[in-house]
Amino acid sequence: MERLHEQVAAKAAEAFGSGARVTGVEPLAGDASSRRYFRAGVQVPGGPDSVIVMAWSEVGLPISSDELAVFEEPPE
Repeated sequence: MERLHEQVAAKAAEAFGSGARVTGVEPLAGDASSRRYFRAGVQVPGGPDSVIVMAWSEVGLPISSDELAVFEEPPE
């Protein structure tokens, strides 16, 4: 969970600026997909107080995933 927190913090800084701080990451109820969802508390001057984060499974993704259709190159 610590690694996820670090990754979310890096993305929050990228999206909202270096002043963004992640205050916590909590798992949300899931289904049977290879994706997991989390609510991340953030402190962003003039921004939201939380964001939803989607994490892909380490076991790979189905080639038909809708999220993959927007990339010319596979995500890392």
